[in-house]
Amino acid sequence: MRESYKTTICGVTASLALVLMLLTYINPFLTYTSPPFAGVLLILIMIEVGQAWAFGTYTAISLLALFLLSDKEAAVMFILFFGYYPMLRSVFEKKIKLKAVRYILELLIYNVAIALSVIVCMYVFGVDYDDFGDFGKYSLLITAVLMNVIFVLYDFLVDKLILAYRLRWQKNLHKIFQKK
Repeated sequence: MRESYKTTICGVTASLALVLMLLTYINPFLTYTSPPFAGVLLILIMIEVGQAWAFGTYTAISLLALFLLSDKEAAVMFILFFGYYPMLRSVFEKKIKLKAVRYILELLIYNVAIALSVIVCMYVFGVDYDDFGDFGKYSLLITAVLMNVIFVLYDFLVDKLILAYRLRWQKNLHKIFQKK
């Protein structure tokens, strides 16, 4: 495979991921939705050019997000979980045959990463999580449970996106870049 093809795919994907995360300027709700979508884009690189290139692209996106985004929470969530998750998921699928063990390990890593994201945002970037408003004293627990449910849905959708890419979109991408 030509180096120019690999570089093009990685550059375009990195740009698109960064633009997705820059959308947090327009809508603050995207703080929590843009990092997972940006991470999904790295699956394209994993499939097309390999894990080493995906890791390089993840590193580039992470550094640029850290320096360019004013929404550090989105950048930290991408860096601490959603950016490397496609690569981690690929390794788990190859190494861990029992699905239950793989899912439990993925959920454990997800929860640790999200907790680290909150800690880094609070103590390094000064993001204020103290005001839960009318949500009440159980808001942290409810949020944690809902985030785990959303992660399970995210993981399910990632499976479906990989399948759709391989069955439908991969041929079109190869035509665009004239890959033989």
